[in-house]
Amino acid sequence: MSFFSDLLGRSSARAATQAGERSMARTNEGYATADTAARTGYDTATGRLQPFAQTAGRGYNLLADSYGVNGADARQRSFETYASDPFNAHSGAVTQNQLMNVMRTAASRGMGNSGATQLAMSRAGLEAQDRRIGDWRQGLGQFGNQAIPLAGTMAGMDQSYYGGVGDRAMGRANALNQTDINATMAANNARMAGVNNLLAGIGQIGGMATRAATGWR
Repeated sequence: MSFFSDLLGRSSARAATQAGERSMARTNEGYATADTAARTGYDTATGRLQPFAQTAGRGYNLLADSYGVNGADARQRSFETYASDPFNAHSGAVTQNQLMNVMRTAASRGMGNSGATQLAMSRAGLEAQDRRIGDWRQGLGQFGNQAIPLAGTMAGMDQSYYGGVGDRAMGRANALNQTDINATMAANNARMAGVNNLLAGIGQIGGMATRAATGWR
């Protein structure tokens, strides 16, 4: 049976098919390994950036909320966050103590109830409050300065990763198609060689029979 399989090219065709299957398996394994490594690298890199991006994004949104960009409710929540800040409360207490000292000094000079003193106290309090709000918003602005570049960096990483996935998918498909074509051609060539061997053998037998019948040598 093996003789006829070899003669007809079946063994060679089967070997070519099996070689193609092994090549496809190795190709798939290689691309799968590349995809896994790329995903691990992507997850690791984005995992390091994500906490900073989230914090920066919250600060940026809080700044926008303080200006009412996201609606009145968001602005109120932003103000509540500002008002509940213990650092802000401490700063307010320090300012209040300073104003009280100024008031006591003015009172000791008989100027505690004067219009000028009251106006100066009011302006000083408003300016201190405005400075605290300005400083608070400026601090939130720093988060915005971080959020935008971080978002750009992560978007670039997304593009690179998913672009690589697409390129590898196309590469895998092309490699598998080429392997399939090569294996199919090799198998077909082996079968055709077997047919040629068979035809040649038949021709030789026919020639021998003719010579025997006619006496030709």
